Parts: sequence; structure tokens; C-alpha cells
Amino acid sequence: CVTGDLGASHLGLMALERDHRPGSLTKRHLEPVARLDWGLLIGQFATSMMDVTDGLGQEIKKIATASNVGARVTLEDVPIAPEARAFAARLQLDPLDAAMRGGEDLELLFTIKNTDLEELRRVFDCFSVIGEITDASEGLSFLDGEGRNHDYSHGFDHFG
Repeated sequence: CVTGDLGASHLGLMALERDHRPGSLTKRHLEPVARLDWGLLIGQFATSMMDVTDGLGQEIKKIATASNVGARVTLEDVPIAPEARAFAARLQLDPLDAAMRGGEDLELLFTIKNTDLEELRRVFDCFSVIGEITDASEGLSFLDGEGRNHDYSHGFDHFG
């Protein structure tokens, strides 16, 4: 699962690099909000959790590797910020790529048992279920609406 929506910070950086006037995208990049309150609430139910600073795909890979599991992500379920979609469309970019590979969204990526999902929804509902944990032998898969797998296991590299 992931909280909020994604892609705005990365596209906000792109807007700044292209000298676009300040707006909601640039604000999301320059003034990120750490989801501390949400983390404390979700932490009562989560089996793992981390923030999305290096792109969703790479963060999923980190959780899967650390937990010795696989993951199957449904790309159509990844929540993308509406303003990120609009800006990406103007630049003829893929907003999903910004969400999956871009960094600094600071939303929370977490795993939760199916049996605890409804209980969490009763107290907190600002999250999307984007996939499921699988056996490690299945590896990572990022599936589009037609069932094609995309490699989103690499994201932002702070040292690259």
C-alpha cells in the first residue's frame, strides 16, 4: 500500500529546472511533508513501512529484498497526483515514470496483512492498495493493464 499520491515532487523539480513559475508541483518538491502522524497510525497495523524518497519501484524492491519476498504491483492502481498528470501531459512525459522512478514524494509505502486491511481503513483511509506480496521465487513484477511487466526496480540515486 502507499499513502497519498506520487510523482508531484519529481515533476516539481522538472518544473523548476525549466523555469516554470511556482505552483503546487514546485511546492511539493521544495516543501515536502513527512507523514509522521500517518506513520504512527499505520504502524499499528503494518508489517513493514518506509517513506518513498527514491521512487516507488526502488522502495518496493528494498522492502522485498529486506523481507526476502517478492511483490506484484498493479501499475494502474498507483495513485498519481492530478497536477503531476497534467504537467506530464503538457511535456509529453509519462506521469507513471515520475511516480515509479522519481524521488522525494515522502509518502509511505507499507505492507499489511489482508486481515488487518479493513480495520486500518476504519481509522485511516488516505492510502491505496497497489499490489500484493508474493513468494520470493516470483521476484518483482510491475504489471500494466495488459499484463505486461515493466522494470521499475531502479529509482533515484542520490549518489549517482
